[in-house]
Amino acid sequence: MTGPADPAAAVRRALAGAGVAPGQTLLAAVSGGLDSTVLLHLLADLRERMGFRLHAAHLDHGLRGAAGEADAAFAAQTCRRLGVPLTAARRPVRPRPGESPEAAARRVRYRFLFAAARALGGARLVTAHHADDLAETVLMRMLAGAGSAGLAAMARPRPRVVRPLLGVPKAALRDLARARGIDWREDGSNADPRFARNRLRHEVLPALEAARPGAAAALCREARVLADEADYLARAAADALAPLLREAGNGATALDRAGLAALHPALARAGLARLLGDLVPGHAGTAHVEALMDLARGRTGRRADLPGGVVAEARYGLLVLARPGAPEADPLPGPVPLRVPGVTPVAWAGLALEARWRRPDGAPGWAYFDPAAFSGPLTVRPRVPGDRFRPAGMGGHGRSLKRLFIDRKVPRDVRERTPLVVAPEGILWVVGVRQDERFVVKGRKVPARDAPRPLALKVLAPEMGPFWDRRANGV
Repeated sequence: MTGPADPAAAVRRALAGAGVAPGQTLLAAVSGGLDSTVLLHLLADLRERMGFRLHAAHLDHGLRGAAGEADAAFAAQTCRRLGVPLTAARRPVRPRPGESPEAAARRVRYRFLFAAARALGGARLVTAHHADDLAETVLMRMLAGAGSAGLAAMARPRPRVVRPLLGVPKAALRDLARARGIDWREDGSNADPRFARNRLRHEVLPALEAARPGAAAALCREARVLADEADYLARAAADALAPLLREAGNGATALDRAGLAALHPALARAGLARLLGDLVPGHAGTAHVEALMDLARGRTGRRADLPGGVVAEARYGLLVLARPGAPEADPLPGPVPLRVPGVTPVAWAGLALEARWRRPDGAPGWAYFDPAAFSGPLTVRPRVPGDRFRPAGMGGHGRSLKRLFIDRKVPRDVRERTPLVVAPEGILWVVGVRQDERFVVKGRKVPARDAPRPLALKVLAPEMGPFWDRRANGV
């Protein structure tokens, strides 16, 4: 690093810039290592001058045995000496499937820290991340393909977190600690080459500095520039995607594919990254965003498995993302009798069917069926595998109901809740989609007064969403 900053001045400026005011409470994350111990001393020096209240928090992850217990004891001793109240706890780390021990420790640590901050009435969390940490994070995320928002890394402001040392290299913290006689604990795992960050820290960054002095500082500047650009782009993307959001059922999120394709790719990518980040925080990379872009531009029916159990699918006109843990659809009921005449509620389809013996008179919304072509009783049910019928107006050839839904671009979740009116002779009506050729009233002339009146069916209060064609009466 070139031009080391004065850590004390950097902390003072950062706190003022973050709007820390007299009477506010700051919660310092303290591990016992060099960075957090120096920060705690600097905050203790400033608390009276700036008028804030200072607390500290320490978490033992249970990963280092006796060394972790010694760290906790050292943090407690330091806080007592400085007169800083301490919240300490031990939380064993249990990585989730596919999660590294480091990522699991970070998740558990921040959950503990934010809980401690809430317990103090909404304290601002202060962490000791410094310029070396920022440069390492930029490199790691660049290699992972994190996009501009990811490359901005920890340089992006967070309303609940203050990082006053981001412009300070670690060497400056070590110099200050030695000058003031500040003791700290060394974590041996920070030198373990099995961890990718340690190899970057001890091998890659020094090599970059040797080849191009100031490389790490340049990475930090780039992160700060990208942070501003990423924030601007995120706001613009949120505004652009808002009109494209659609309801997909069962807690899923959907976007209009045509509208998404019309956006500038940078806006589309930023919006998708934000959307995926909301579903599975910390797991969205450029590869996953590009998978969504490919689905949005590709053919209907394609799917992609994304982190955190999210499944994305290109449906007719929609890009659908099913959230992790989304509730399963309620099991559909069996057949219910159709009331003729009368109204039959079909709750699982979000509609009701009105049935009458009625001559055609041009009134809109009615579908008419020849009473001589079927016998009773009539029932209403969801589709079952193997359903076939003869779509009216389509040549009278029998076809599977599945093929009809595909041809009419009915999404999968809507297919399962499209009711069928069924007679012993077969399916009379795929409600709102198509009548069966065998049962329609032939011709357009009004039947003679003495002829049997046709069965007339009409949909009431349809709530099937944008795919429900209210005008379709099956002809």
